[in-house]
Amino acid sequence: MKTNFILSYTFCSILLLGIFGLFYGDAFAQNPSLNDDDSKAEERQKELEQKKAEQKEKAEERQKELEQKKAEQKEKAEERQKELEQKKAEQKEKAEERQKELEQKKAEQKEKAEERQKELEQKKAEQKEKAEERQKELEQKKAELVTNRENLEAKQSKKFQQYEEKLKEIKEKSQNKIKENISSDEISLKSKQIEEQIIKKSEEIQQRLAEKSDKLDSRIKNILDKINDGQYMGVKTPTKDYTETFELTFDSVDASQVSNQSQMSTLTGKMSFTLYDKSKSDLKLELNECNIVVDEINYNCGFGKARTVSSGQSGAKDSLVIMAFLEDGVLEELHTTMKLFVNANIPINNIDQSQVSIIGPQSKISNLWILNGNATLTKLTSENTVSGNNITTSLEEGMSFGDK
Repeated sequence: MKTNFILSYTFCSILLLGIFGLFYGDAFAQNPSLNDDDSKAEERQKELEQKKAEQKEKAEERQKELEQKKAEQKEKAEERQKELEQKKAEQKEKAEERQKELEQKKAEQKEKAEERQKELEQKKAEQKEKAEERQKELEQKKAELVTNRENLEAKQSKKFQQYEEKLKEIKEKSQNKIKENISSDEISLKSKQIEEQIIKKSEEIQQRLAEKSDKLDSRIKNILDKINDGQYMGVKTPTKDYTETFELTFDSVDASQVSNQSQMSTLTGKMSFTLYDKSKSDLKLELNECNIVVDEINYNCGFGKARTVSSGQSGAKDSLVIMAFLEDGVLEELHTTMKLFVNANIPINNIDQSQVSIIGPQSKISNLWILNGNATLTKLTSENTVSGNNITTSLEEGMSFGDK
């Protein structure tokens, strides 16, 4: 029943639609302008729809491109993120490695610092120990020095007493010999003989010293050996056809005892030197003879020498350093060394005749007398017909100009 109704209803609807279509077709057929407008509208509608479709397609393409770009950007962002995370991981790893290295270095530095500290403490302990040992050695040496000084003072005192006794004995014997001379003629003859024999005194003294060489100290022995070997004065520069002689005359020279400087005397006499070697400003002089009196004791020179030196910073050789070995002229027993430091106002080489100064306390006769005062230095020039003294001596050799 229901099926028939539905079929009937459907059939009626189709009929009505057919009728309506016919009516509508007739209406359009009767109005062609409306049909044209409708066709144009349809074309425009189609164009619009086509444009919309194209725009939609383009929009979809742009959307796809945007989505693709977004996807690419997202992918790149993810890659950058991964790279950043990887870099962070690498940086973290490097930071951890650096931290480990720093900690390791700190540990090593700490270990080294501890080792250095131990070494320093060990060195301090060693230095302290050495300082204590040096202190002990110094104290021991001080004690030894005190003992040696006391012994030396005792020896010097004893030696000086012996010198005093010997000097007194020489004075007494000298005065007795003078008193034994009967007449002034004999005294005059004696003086002439002494003057004639002064030049021979040096060789005689050296000969006597050679005979007593086993009793002399090593220093004097060495000097005598050098004199005998011709090494005392060193190599001599060939001289010209003239000879220069220097004569030192003691005008006003005070002598004070080394042990008691309130005990004063005077030194008189003279010394004669021959020029041995000469350069532009340096002179080497060889002692020819001397006759010196101190505290009424007469001394002769066995050998000696002199050299020019500079007393200041100018470099001018205005001073003489003289070294001589003395023997008493009476008993020929007392032997000593004389050192003189002579200063002039002009270079020694330019002197014809000039007053000079004997400088104390450097100038002295062994450990007996300190000398200080004035003298006259004279230079004489003569033709070189005869060679000088046979004694050959060196200013550079081991004879010191200081005290021994």
